[in-house]
Amino acid sequence: MATNITEKDKTLNEIIDWCDQLSTEIKRTEDATTDRTYGKLRGLYLVYEHCRSLLGYTGSMPSEVPNQSEGREMSCQYKVFPVFWTGSGINRCLSNMELFEEALNDGWKIVRMDTIPPLEVPCAALSATNVYILKKENED
Repeated sequence: MATNITEKDKTLNEIIDWCDQLSTEIKRTEDATTDRTYGKLRGLYLVYEHCRSLLGYTGSMPSEVPNQSEGREMSCQYKVFPVFWTGSGINRCLSNMELFEEALNDGWKIVRMDTIPPLEVPCAALSATNVYILKKENED
């Protein structure tokens, strides 16, 4: 791996590692034959693949930010939070709502929501359709 990795790539690699760890934990602790587990794993896979596709992308992002000193502490953290649904029709609700509320109560703020493209899954299957990008300011 290159030694000159951008901060963006470091963050993307952290998200990729998080997806790997969480999917391994889900496979270890949950019934892999259920639609719910499939939805969780599919959502993590989509986040994983999206982050991999962004690695190395330079686009219009500056390579350096002016007026920043070397070794400066990061002022905030980011977290990717996939949303999983249960129920059907108009009776759908977030299956991980407690974790989401806990993160918001812990100081995380929603900065962006991305929609995951539709999946080809059975009608009753559970899938992640949205991913929230959360931000938390570091405490000084």
